Amino acid sequence: MMTWLHMASLLGSIGGGMMGFARLGDIDSSEPIHIMGAMMVAIAIIFVFYSLTTFYWRARALRTRSAGKDRERAGMGETEMWCLWWLWWLW
Repeated sequence: MMTWLHMASLLGSIGGGMMGFARLGDIDSSEPIHIMGAMMVAIAIIFVFYSLTTFYWRARALRTRSAGKDRERAGMGETEMWCLWWLWWLW
């Protein structure tokens, strides 16, 4: 769960930096950078909501002491590979 939040803060920081440091005067060169930054921030927000949902799911399982899988379906390695592929595809 903390790894999801770490990845969300990393993506959000990179996306915010991309949007903040792009030149606004050069419309041709800065527009794709703004789009990529906004998409990174949106994905970071999705990661935060997924982490919050996983936290509440695990807390409920611990309170009720229900036996079941305590692992997430998608691991961080898989998510990092998707993010790298996505960045390569956009670039």
